[in-house]
Amino acid sequence: MLTGYDSKWVNTLYVDKVMKYVDVIQAFSRTNRIFGPEKPFGIIRYYAFPYTMEQNIKDALEVYVDRPLGVFVDKLETNLQNINSKFQHIRDIFFSHEIFNFEKLPDTREDRNMFAQDFCNMTHLLEAAKLQGFVWEKLENEFQHGDTYTKVTVEFDEPTYMTLLQRYRELFEKRKGTEEDDDFEYPVDTYITETGTGTIDAEYINSNFVKFVKNLYTEGPESELTKRAISKLHKSFASFSQKDQQTAILIIHDIQRGDLRLEVGKTIRDYINEYQLKELHNQILVLSEATGINISMLQKIMSSNVTEKNLDEFGRFEDLKITVNSSKAKIFLEKIKGRSIPSMLVNPMMDSILRKFILNADERTKILKAYINDNVPNATATVNKMPKPDLEKTEKGGTQLVLDIGKVKSGITSILLTSLSGVLRYMRPVDEILDSVFYVLNTKSIDSLDSVGMYISSALSDLFAKEDTTIVNKFVAFNLLVTKFEAYLKKLYYLINKEEVKPQYEGDDVTWKDVIHSFSCLWGLKNNFKASYQQLYQYLILVKGWRNDESHISPTASEKELQVAINIIVTLYFYTSGSCITDLESAGYNIKDHTSKIIFMKSGNYTKKEAFDGNDDIPGEMAAEPINARKLSEQTRIDILRNSIVKLINYSYTKKESVFTKQRHWIAIYRIAADYGFVIDGDYPYFNKIIGEMKLENLPATLTRDFIEKNNKGIYASSFEDWTNEGLTGKQLNEYEDIKHCAEVFRNIVTENIKKQKNYQE
Repeated sequence: MLTGYDSKWVNTLYVDKVMKYVDVIQAFSRTNRIFGPEKPFGIIRYYAFPYTMEQNIKDALEVYVDRPLGVFVDKLETNLQNINSKFQHIRDIFFSHEIFNFEKLPDTREDRNMFAQDFCNMTHLLEAAKLQGFVWEKLENEFQHGDTYTKVTVEFDEPTYMTLLQRYRELFEKRKGTEEDDDFEYPVDTYITETGTGTIDAEYINSNFVKFVKNLYTEGPESELTKRAISKLHKSFASFSQKDQQTAILIIHDIQRGDLRLEVGKTIRDYINEYQLKELHNQILVLSEATGINISMLQKIMSSNVTEKNLDEFGRFEDLKITVNSSKAKIFLEKIKGRSIPSMLVNPMMDSILRKFILNADERTKILKAYINDNVPNATATVNKMPKPDLEKTEKGGTQLVLDIGKVKSGITSILLTSLSGVLRYMRPVDEILDSVFYVLNTKSIDSLDSVGMYISSALSDLFAKEDTTIVNKFVAFNLLVTKFEAYLKKLYYLINKEEVKPQYEGDDVTWKDVIHSFSCLWGLKNNFKASYQQLYQYLILVKGWRNDESHISPTASEKELQVAINIIVTLYFYTSGSCITDLESAGYNIKDHTSKIIFMKSGNYTKKEAFDGNDDIPGEMAAEPINARKLSEQTRIDILRNSIVKLINYSYTKKESVFTKQRHWIAIYRIAADYGFVIDGDYPYFNKIIGEMKLENLPATLTRDFIEKNNKGIYASSFEDWTNEGLTGKQLNEYEDIKHCAEVFRNIVTENIKKQKNYQE
């Protein structure tokens, strides 16, 4: 066994006995023939008397090898350090060209060559590291050196590597149908170009797409969640080809503008294919109109995986050229070239133009651009921001949100005349019903309730006062009306009764059920068997479902379905207020005593997220969060959160009275952290990361990687103020009460710690 050959197939040799000198050399040599990137080196594993064997190996190499140290490859730690070094250099190359997501290649020949060289070396180092135990799922690796340990963290993940691989492959793509020479000099590594071909993790990219759509339709284009989602989505687009990147960006642009209606089951890849097929069809139409070429023949060729070699298969290209109208072609060529073309050159020039048109998408675009003498629409055009509500300057120089009621009333009236047709005879006149809601919004009650008017008036403005409202803005406005309906009812109740809604049991939080039962016009709907009132009861059930459903109404809902949902929630606002007009008058209010505009003065206590999803000019305040940590620096936020968790751990000195005792209590900690601005709701990796870096001691339950993501659902996915135990029984109810109690304690601790922070300004 120890003599005769070395084999490229032998990768690892396992040694279970002590060997010396020539036996060491002969045995180890069995693995020394490399076999491409799949076997960059051989591996020896010895088990018997390892320290003795280590010395024997050194002695054998001293005798039989001129350069003993050159026999051994670098260990995993060194390989990972070298991989980081190569990546840092690649990153610097791209950053120097202001390419921050590796979405395209650098412009200069020198930098492309340097990128190729570094990427090849980095890839071979990665292959070696994988054989030594490196996996993408574990970027941080720890190594022991005697009594000490060192850590090496790979500075990029697998999606980033696959993006760089896509850029590397683009270096060698033939420019079919062009006469341009490639100025790339570095030799191609076929192993690398063939590795990972095909689509990059489609599920990963589509999950980012779904998250972006959800945040866009529920939070709005300007919200922090949407901005972070679209940033992550654009980064994942970098793994697409240049053409696919441009199409994907155009799709996102159309979704934000409301020009693209989403369909159930379609992925981002489906939309890309659909857009590109439509674009190709339009390009073929333009060429046909310009040159008279046969459309069906051209389409048949271009849909057959055409290459330069099979272009004229069975004479199809020659047959296609015959269909060209020479007179039209001459005009077409003269417009492209910008000069007169002799008739004798029309056919050979059309041959060249057609080859480029068929074989190369970039050339196809250039040809048509030159023909129509106009700029091709920029796929990376800046996305329009959500229109801002009308703002006026105050006497003190501030700003105020103004809603022209006259523009809103006509739209709402048409809804009420239909949806309340069966009950209007029992209510006050329609004009008074309309006035009642606006009066409630504009009448002062208490600070924790008054700010709801900002959101409702903004929603009504988007739905009824603006002519250019997009479908996205309608979704956002609808979700605002749904989520703020309960708060609006609380304010209406306060104005009538001069006190806040009370819970069913003293000491409990006020629930949706408590609020509904505070209005006889609502809780009585269930037992009123008239068809018109039963219809309103069904409306109330739908709103309850939308309120508790994390996604509210699906972004794939049709515009007609969305309009029906808007009509339902608007109807309930005005039905409830209209039914309470007499109660308001009995409390001393005159609903006709209001201006033609609703004005909400700017409050000194609001943040970007709280004031209408990031619109800096819109004033307001969120009732549920009188203070928060968003305006503090990241490190300060983390310090406060850590101190709060430590205090929660030590909240009671007896195990029986402890609050934080089970893993499920992490749900409470996460919810308060998200509500108070320590983390962005939905950014689970960031929350896990900062908790892990805190190195908390005496934890009663550790936070596993996927725990929050798996359990932050249903009632727990809502803001803490919206938590409700309605519908819960048995074990679920007990768990809810336990988690809620922990959240209440933690909220108090967090509030106290934020107030202590001297940089926080209320």
